[in-house]
Amino acid sequence: MTSVLPEPFQDSRRLTGSNLYFDGPGAALETARGLHFDDATLSAWTRNIEAARTALGWPETETVLRRHDSGVSLAFTAPADQLYTATEVNEWAWWAALDVPFSHREKVAEGRMREGARGSTTTPRRKLPFDAETQDFIRELRKNSTEPEQLIWFFLRDRRLHGQKFRRQKSLGPYVLDFYCHELKLAIELDGAQHNEPDKLVLDAKRDAFTASQGIATLRYWNHDVLASTELVLEDIWNQVYARASDDTGGGKSMPSSALRAPSPEGRRKQPPARFHAPGHAATWDEESALQTLRAVARAEARPALITLMRAARSHHLPFLADDDEVTLGEGEGGRTWFVDELPTPDGVPWEQLHAIPTALVTGSNGKTTTVRLLAAMTRAHGWRTAHSCTDGVFFDGLALEAGDFSGPTGARTALRQGQAQAAILETARGGMLRRGLAVAHANAAIVTNIAPDHFGEYGIHDLDDLARVKLVVARAIDQDGLLALNADDPVLVRQSAALGCPQGWFALDFDHPLLQAARAAGRPTSGLRDGRLLLQLADDAHDLGEVAAMPLTLGGRAIYNIANIAGAALTAAALGIPSGTIAAVLARFGRDQADNPGRLQHWRFGQLEVFVDYAHNPDGLRGLLHAVAADRRSGRLAMILGHAGNREDADLRAVATTAASARPELVVLKDIAGYERGRAAGEVASIMRAQLLEDGVPADAISTCLDEVEATRIPLSWARDGDLLVLPIHELDAREQVTNLLDAMAAAGWRAGDALPPITPAPPL
Repeated sequence: MTSVLPEPFQDSRRLTGSNLYFDGPGAALETARGLHFDDATLSAWTRNIEAARTALGWPETETVLRRHDSGVSLAFTAPADQLYTATEVNEWAWWAALDVPFSHREKVAEGRMREGARGSTTTPRRKLPFDAETQDFIRELRKNSTEPEQLIWFFLRDRRLHGQKFRRQKSLGPYVLDFYCHELKLAIELDGAQHNEPDKLVLDAKRDAFTASQGIATLRYWNHDVLASTELVLEDIWNQVYARASDDTGGGKSMPSSALRAPSPEGRRKQPPARFHAPGHAATWDEESALQTLRAVARAEARPALITLMRAARSHHLPFLADDDEVTLGEGEGGRTWFVDELPTPDGVPWEQLHAIPTALVTGSNGKTTTVRLLAAMTRAHGWRTAHSCTDGVFFDGLALEAGDFSGPTGARTALRQGQAQAAILETARGGMLRRGLAVAHANAAIVTNIAPDHFGEYGIHDLDDLARVKLVVARAIDQDGLLALNADDPVLVRQSAALGCPQGWFALDFDHPLLQAARAAGRPTSGLRDGRLLLQLADDAHDLGEVAAMPLTLGGRAIYNIANIAGAALTAAALGIPSGTIAAVLARFGRDQADNPGRLQHWRFGQLEVFVDYAHNPDGLRGLLHAVAADRRSGRLAMILGHAGNREDADLRAVATTAASARPELVVLKDIAGYERGRAAGEVASIMRAQLLEDGVPADAISTCLDEVEATRIPLSWARDGDLLVLPIHELDAREQVTNLLDAMAAAGWRAGDALPPITPAPPL
């Protein structure tokens, strides 16, 4: 196998909506850390992008070179139906500018950049008039495809291979084929190690016999070989398809591939050994060949029908939602969805039946999910059937449809495609905006809760101002009829708000904050506290929403961060058109029931022992939580569990540990977060935090390590005695469900500190 050099970029991605760099779709690439290049290299990248734009006939391209501490972000606009091609253009332009060999390994159909999380829907989707159950099953398979499947699909999709049309997850009798080409009667199956078991071999033989009886040939490859011997697998597929296409078409015409069709670099430049190049990618050693490949890729990917429909939707002032599989016009009860391969002409669209629904975007560093849930409760109380998406999943009228972190574009589209929804509240996290951009082009309202240190180092984001610019991408969705609600107590948001062109409303802990006074003088809405009561000013009318200390979310007024969330939610709800009386009624009760805000400031009392479960995951969040639960005024001992996702910098992990140490805990249990190691070895996060705790004066015998998040919570519960305070930040969804089930069972049984703990009950599926 020819060795492969590391890629000179660490991330290459499509931008499907408005983003940090520009207002519209395109592609972005992050240069590899530690890569040395100069201004001439960046100029060469720009020239290469211009050359590709001209060759592809794309409209005028906006290019962005954003320098930052770890390199440069390279981004440019591109047609909405050719974004995979745009990533190819970006990678080729950067490789060619650097004049180094190309590797196929980065292009795994964006496998490690996928949005959302795996989960299963509990409500069947009835969007087509035929075989809905099969269609839903196929959508699940598409959504949960493996990395080998994504890699192979990248080379098969959009007629990239010899002009042949392949489909993913094609239903055939009792089976679903991984990939299928009807014209060639050819199926491609990817198998995991379990297919080597005797029972699986029998089933596979039966399956192959069935497909053969339908005149279909089957090619089988091991998942391991797809990843470890990619070049060999792809070449075999290339040859097999080429042979069949030649037999069937007589010409065997295929899309040019610089791997197997372009001239070898040897003879063009004396730089042995010859450099292997993966199928479907543009040759870095020959611009003419590269542009030929890119033109063919663009032709194969182009979907004129999609662009026509998008323009028609724009002319009708309707939302347009698209992904790889489906296109939706309108939203919620006013929406209609088609498969990408079955798009109607504009004349076939029932335009009079389509419309948007009231929609709000929620972003910020802390408080997003609480604010989403609070707004969704307000819209439901107003009588709107509401879909909302957040880090816990996608919900409709409070019932779970999907489980997992759906705070990105996938979650937004899933919520907006709920056919009975009359309103939508969408958590819009930093990661989704950086990876893909906004899912929507328009929203009625948006809120930025706050800006706090978190996620530094990813996608070229290194400080609070960088982070604020990302969060404020939501402003691109707000027009002159909408409202962007901003936190006046956040100096970074105040500083950056001057550059925004959309209408702004302000909320703060002090209703008489100078910025709020200035906003009211200009006729802009505001929300804040005066004399312990929450006030909402709309035009010339002031509304008293109630005593803050009596609102359950504020924990008697101690949860300062939730007071800010409440003020911001009230302002955003008013912008959606919800009456102040409805807002006040929801604030008076929300948070009293454990189910209102699961995983956020949930409280159990066992005698004089108090236990809190929360999601605090950065220094500001943990500091606010410790203040809310009166950790500094406790009469007993304090125990905590502590962990973090692995994609934070070491300094971020140490900062969380220092915040915990400042509370002088008598016990700290360090954990991992299952599924969130993100490149770090098991226990690595805990090790970094332990070292910082020791440096900050926490005794070694007060620190324990239990990497399993659920088991980690049992240690302080077993250790506790009456009068103690336990603070349990839990981040993984299944772990939280198991722990809260345990605490509920303990409360129901009258458990007291010192009693034996009941066993953990696995969480029921959502």
